[in-house]
Amino acid sequence: MSGEPKNPTAHSPRDLEEEKQKVLLLKEKAIHQKSSPTTSDRPETKISLKEICLDLKRRLERMKKKLAESEAEAGLLRGHETFLKNLIQSGKEELDAQRRRLEETLSKNAILERDSAFLKEKLLEASKSSTNTSQAQSENQQLHLQLKEAKNQEERLKQRLEKYLDLLSLREKQLLTFKDYQISFQKAQDTIKHLEQELKHLNEELQASRHQVEKQEASLEEKKKHSEQLERAIQFLRERNEEAQLETKNLEEELQTSQSLLDETRRTLRDSSASLSEIKNALQEAHQEKEQIAQEMKAVKTELEHASSSIQSLKEENNSLIDQNRDLAERVHSLTKERDEKLSQLHSQQGELDALKNEKERIARQQSSLVKEVEDFKNRLDFKQQEVERLKKEGLELAGENEEIKQELSRTNAEWAKAQEENTRCTKEQMRALQDFKEAEEERMLLEGQFKELKERVAQAISAKENLESATQEKDRLIEKLQSEIEAYRDEVLQHKEVYSEIKILKELKEEAENNLNKTLEERQLHENRIQSLEQEILSRSENQASLAMELHNLQEELTKSLEALQEKEAFSLDLSKEKGCLAEELRLAQEMIRHETKQKEEEQARAELIESELREKTQVISALQEQLQEMKYQHDAKGRDLEKSAQATSFLQKELIDKQRELEQVQSEVLEKIKAIEELRGSLSRMGLEKKAQDDELRELKRKYDESEAKAQHAQQHLGKKVREATLLNESLETNKKELESLQAGIKDYESRLTKLQKEHEANTHEREAIESKLKEITFSFESRVKEWETKYFKMHEACLKLEEQNRTLRQQKEKFDQFQNLLSNLGSVMGAPVGITQPTSLLQDPPQKEILPLEINLAKPVISEEIKEPEQDKAKEEPSKEEPTKQNPYKNLFDYNPPHPKMKSNFFD
Repeated sequence: MSGEPKNPTAHSPRDLEEEKQKVLLLKEKAIHQKSSPTTSDRPETKISLKEICLDLKRRLERMKKKLAESEAEAGLLRGHETFLKNLIQSGKEELDAQRRRLEETLSKNAILERDSAFLKEKLLEASKSSTNTSQAQSENQQLHLQLKEAKNQEERLKQRLEKYLDLLSLREKQLLTFKDYQISFQKAQDTIKHLEQELKHLNEELQASRHQVEKQEASLEEKKKHSEQLERAIQFLRERNEEAQLETKNLEEELQTSQSLLDETRRTLRDSSASLSEIKNALQEAHQEKEQIAQEMKAVKTELEHASSSIQSLKEENNSLIDQNRDLAERVHSLTKERDEKLSQLHSQQGELDALKNEKERIARQQSSLVKEVEDFKNRLDFKQQEVERLKKEGLELAGENEEIKQELSRTNAEWAKAQEENTRCTKEQMRALQDFKEAEEERMLLEGQFKELKERVAQAISAKENLESATQEKDRLIEKLQSEIEAYRDEVLQHKEVYSEIKILKELKEEAENNLNKTLEERQLHENRIQSLEQEILSRSENQASLAMELHNLQEELTKSLEALQEKEAFSLDLSKEKGCLAEELRLAQEMIRHETKQKEEEQARAELIESELREKTQVISALQEQLQEMKYQHDAKGRDLEKSAQATSFLQKELIDKQRELEQVQSEVLEKIKAIEELRGSLSRMGLEKKAQDDELRELKRKYDESEAKAQHAQQHLGKKVREATLLNESLETNKKELESLQAGIKDYESRLTKLQKEHEANTHEREAIESKLKEITFSFESRVKEWETKYFKMHEACLKLEEQNRTLRQQKEKFDQFQNLLSNLGSVMGAPVGITQPTSLLQDPPQKEILPLEINLAKPVISEEIKEPEQDKAKEEPSKEEPTKQNPYKNLFDYNPPHPKMKSNFFD
């Protein structure tokens, strides 16, 4: 237990020093706030209070966890108590059963003694009557043997009775000790119930403090929201400035791009003007060519008039030529038909050649695939031949092993026959012995049944012991944690005492500060008037900034709330003005504090003026940027219009140029196409002749190769058929060999399983008797060890109860110190001032009534009476109406007007 790590929640000395520093800072801030109530509303003081409250909250949560753990431990102890009661009852029942059995055995012993006395008398009579007969002697010997056996049995029974009596005495002692433990445990339960009631009160107080902390956090969050809104507005202005700068940069880049576009358009215009001049020159040349053509046409007309006379002479010649042309046309038509027929034949031959090429490729692929298959088949055959040889070798080895196994089986069968003969002989002897010892065996069976029952109960006790050991270990660990935390809490309480002394000083300073409130109010009003004037100026200058106006409106509402709070403080200060005569010397300190506050106010005014000047500068910069943006937009629009006009003119010129270029390209393409067609016709005629010759040669070679491939394919098919037949034969032989091997292995396994079964049965018969005797010894030994363990557990539980009593005392002391600390916190709240918008009733400032905590007294020797157990329930019934009365008088239990829900606590582990 000492090797376990300490609780990590314990506070180190560094944490304590930090908390001391925080308390000193709070003290200084409270002194500063007494003279200036405006500073009490600052977020810094509230943040420090928030941190303190959070620390307290964490510690309270830790205490809650500890209390929950202690409740869980109490529940476990109750469960263990019930379990131990059940065990005791079962032990009592077992002892009663054992007593009954012992009485039965004693009665049987008495009967046996009577029978032995009767037999002795008979022996004496028989010895007197049959002194000369041998049969009587043999009977006497048998009777002597029986008497000896009966005496031995009586001695054994006596020894067992003595052992059982010793066990009974031990059990009675254990019962007495356990009764004492029950009494002490019931008292511990009463103390735990009382502690639970105290914990409920502590939980209620913790919830009240939590509600206070939550309200303070809500006020802080509201102020944070206001500050965040102001920061957002400033960020919005900064973003607007950045956006304006980015827009100016973008406009500059657009200007640069527009200038580059203008330069490009100028260049294109220059190029277009040059192209236009070239087009004009081309048009002039075309006009000149037209005039020349017209002159040539006139010359042609004159020539036609001269030719008309010559045409009439030529008509006669034309008629003769027409007849000749008809004959030539018929010849050309016949030649064209022949050419077309040849071309169709060539196309058909090309298709056949393509088909032959495809078949050639297919045949080549088939040949390659067949070659691969043949090679694979050869490899498989080689592998299978190797496997067949290997299997043959294994078959020979297995045959040799089978012969050896058969020889061993024959040996084992002979040995087994001998063993069976010996077993039969032994069984006969055993039957004889059993007839003599039937009564003893019946008693042994009864004892074995009793031992089995004891064994089951011992197993249950072992499981219960393990559960109890784990529970005790957890309990010890938790107790050590609680002790470490209690020590840490004691250190904290000492620190809180120091804080309490400092808080007393703060109270005195508070009374001094309240006398100076009248003077500070006038300065506060002047400060508020200045703030209002500043707000009006900001509203007039930032008309477009709606978010800032909403924030200022919220600030005004907060100021009105603070004025109301100040009015309440004025009413309170009028009551305290009567004590001014006694505190004249303390006014000096207050005046110095007021001077310090005036300096701070002047600094705040200077800061506000700086903020206003910055806002003015930013608004001026924004307006200048907006004007620049408008000018840049106008310039950009004008440049865009000029660019559009120039783009339209250039597009019109480009369209005209494109149309003319298209016309020229069409004429050139037509001329080139006609030239290409003529050249292609010439080349095609020459190619056709060459291709025809090459195709004839290829056809001959393909026919020759096709015949060769068919012959090879037929030969390969014949070879494959042979190989397939051989493979099937080999597969059949392999399957037969496998079946024979499997049958041999199955037979071997059956022989082995039979041998193992026979050996196991032989060994089991020999080990049964030894196991029964060893189990009986182990059960008796384990039962005695368990009794000792229960005794040690009882003493540990007793020590745990004593530790719980000490913890209860420490918890009472902690509760008293916590009440003192809560009073100090309430006084701190009155010093710091109430939060904005919350009015505290006077009833909440009063200290709650404290309950008297009765000391716990546990007497382990006295028994617990049922009336004493009912007392905590009656105390609860008395305390419930007392709780309801203060709630009727004061509806709110804490400073922040909130009724927390009461936690539903369990009275014990089985509720």
